[in-house]
Order: sequence, then structure tokens, then C-alpha cells
Amino acid sequence: MIDVSQAVELDHPMALDFLRRDCSIMNDFFSKKNLRVLTIQETYEFVTDFSIRDEENHLASIFENVVNLREENQDKLAQVDDEVFKQMYIPRNIHELSIEDIYRMQKQGDTEKLDQIAKMTTF
Repeated sequence: MIDVSQAVELDHPMALDFLRRDCSIMNDFFSKKNLRVLTIQETYEFVTDFSIRDEENHLASIFENVVNLREENQDKLAQVDDEVFKQMYIPRNIHELSIEDIYRMQKQGDTEKLDQIAKMTTF
């Protein structure tokens, strides 16, 4: 659970950064209790993915991967990936993407991600 008293509107300029920080804090808390956790990016993507319809089953399949597929060396790679994700720039709306970013996403067939960004756009 994220502290609701610190909640901000989605259009707040730092909203996604705050969410990413909160995901990191939650993962750190549960990791210290020796529990297996999602990566920060997996947690963040679960929270922000508007296309998920059956949250319970989707989350169960993600955790199945965490339990079954991650070995010790994969956990270390996940930690490195988390550190990179913490520093990554996250566009807040489609206007913050460069034309090169849009062409690259279209070329990679990632139109679903473009659609999600477009839905979050405020005019």
C-alpha cells in the first residue's frame, strides 16, 4: 500500500517519479523481510498498465515467474536493471517523446505502449 496522504494527481509533473520511488521503497521493505519481490520496473508496470483486466491472475502469473524463474545470478541482474530503471527518464505524455522515439516504437511494433502514453496525455 502506498501512503495516500502523499498522493498527487496524475498530471503532477513528478507523479511518475514519485510512483517509481514508492515502488522502490515497497520492494526494499519486503526484500528486507526475506520475501521474493518483483523488480521495481515490474511493480511500476503493473500499477500503470491500463490494459490489465484481471489483476489477480495477472499478478499471480508475474509472481510465478519470480518464484520459478529467478535464480541467484538473475536476482543480481534484476538489481542492476532496477538501478537503471530508477535513473531512467519516463515521458509523461506523448508530447515529451521525440519523433525518433515514436518511429522506433512503431518500428518495434510497440503501438500498445504508444496508445497508453497517448491516453495519459493531457491537453
